[in-house]
Amino acid sequence: MSDELKYAIRIMTESDIVSVVNFYDELEALEPMGHDITLESFTQRYHEPNNRYYTRLLAQLMNVDGSESKLIGYGFILKRDDDDTAATRLHVLPEYRNHGIGSSIYQRLEQQAR
Repeated sequence: MSDELKYAIRIMTESDIVSVVNFYDELEALEPMGHDITLESFTQRYHEPNNRYYTRLLAQLMNVDGSESKLIGYGFILKRDDDDTAATRLHVLPEYRNHGIGSSIYQRLEQQAR
C-alpha cells in the first residue's frame, strides 16, 4: 500500500446493499462484534419508511483510472427532523485504519446532521 491512500466517500445507494453486507461479513470475520446482518435483513431495513432519516456513507478505494474499488469504510447517521439528537455508527476495515478515513466519514456525517 502506498503512503497516500486514495479513497472516495459518497452517499450509499440501493445498488450498494450487497457491498455493504459483504463489508460487514468481512469486518465480522476480522473483529467479531455480533453483527448478524444478512442481505435480506439489510435490504428490508433499507426500504423501511424510517430509512429517510438515515444518511449512509461509503468509503471506497480508488483505482488508478479513478473508478471505485473495494469498500473499506461505512458509516451512518440517524437524525430525525423532530429531534435534536443523532445516532451514528462508523466502521473501517482494520488494515485501512489510521489513514483519516473514519475521520473523513464522521466529518461528512456531522455536516449532514446540521
